[in-house]
Amino acid sequence: MFSAYFDESGIHGESKALTVACVLSTDKKWLEFNGEWENCLRLLDLDSFHMTDYENNQGPYKTWGKDKKKEELSNMIEIIHKHVPVLISTSLNLDDSLYIESMLNEPSSPFELCFRSCLNQIEKWKIAKGFSEQTAIVYEKGSGYGNIIHKTYNEAKQAGSRFRSISFDNKKESNPLQAADILAYEGYKEMVNDKVCSESFRDMRKSAKKLIREEDKKYCLYISKETVDKYINSRKVAE
Repeated sequence: MFSAYFDESGIHGESKALTVACVLSTDKKWLEFNGEWENCLRLLDLDSFHMTDYENNQGPYKTWGKDKKKEELSNMIEIIHKHVPVLISTSLNLDDSLYIESMLNEPSSPFELCFRSCLNQIEKWKIAKGFSEQTAIVYEKGSGYGNIIHKTYNEAKQAGSRFRSISFDNKKESNPLQAADILAYEGYKEMVNDKVCSESFRDMRKSAKKLIREEDKKYCLYISKETVDKYINSRKVAE
């Protein structure tokens, strides 16, 4: 059995982008992950890991120097890579959201579009790898999107997706959700800084390069007016 843990980034009022991200692995691997993650937190004297606080030198991270920050995040990424076979995310340029919804003929909110896309990517990855097991969906509690999450999940189930349950958990108490938090943050920063929300393209953040493996790039999507136009044009050519 698989479990996918979800978090999002970019829901604050002035955000230019939205990212929904999930980390997917087997339940056996998650047990192993939890043991190593807990040990890492204990060595760092942390109750949990929160990427925004880490990036902004807040809370327990304010005394960490640059080298320590880099080393400890690298250690956490190594734990993720050891136990999580695929990282999945969908990032959306919010300035383009209305255009994207109209062109895709999907009258849904930006969050719903991103969440649905991630559910689809889970199924896509499992099919590509030959897995038929069902997946439990776990979302971070308190996102404010509970009704949309339930609605989108139920629609995916009715369409034949192999999901077995939907539940919500507290990020401070769920180690896999802390891993999803790192991916959501990096996906959001990549969208804002490097993809379509910036006037000039910049190289991917070093932390994102370490986190997102070459195989993961197939399942980490960035949606904008330009990418949707390319997708629609490719379908026209295929027809």
